[in-house]
Amino acid sequence: MNLTVKNGTFSYHRGAEPIFRDVNFSVDSGEILAILGPNGAGKTTLLRCITGMLKWNSGGSLLDGEPIAAMGPGKLWSRMAYVPQAKGASSAYTAIETVLLGRSGRLGPFATPGKADIQKAEEVMELLGISNLRDKHCSAISGGELQMVLIARALAAEPKVLILDEPESN
Repeated sequence: MNLTVKNGTFSYHRGAEPIFRDVNFSVDSGEILAILGPNGAGKTTLLRCITGMLKWNSGGSLLDGEPIAAMGPGKLWSRMAYVPQAKGASSAYTAIETVLLGRSGRLGPFATPGKADIQKAEEVMELLGISNLRDKHCSAISGGELQMVLIARALAAEPKVLILDEPESN
């Protein structure tokens, strides 16, 4: 699997000075890319452009040579997972329900998770040492615990590409 960004340029408003211009990189399976910079530098914005959550003004992101912008959500999110910053995120879902959301890219439009999906979610929670959070509501756990649940959700998707936005911030 290869993730490539070619000539990525982005600004929030047409005609405004771009936040970044002509971003180019390529990452292959087994490689790690870290994006470093001070607060407010645009790291999260860059990650959102890479994943297609924000639209590049020019250039684009590709998975194995295929433009992410042209992929349907099911295809994209079965190959890629994104872990947002946990700041301010809370949910009425339990931890296991949140982790199961990671399996949604592998389900049909009206399907519900089956035994194999539940087993995968439980395996990932066990791997991360958060099985004790299984039935706790995400709105009632700490920021660090929530961050681990969000990482578990991403891993439960069994992605080929994993994008983490400040994974250790909590």
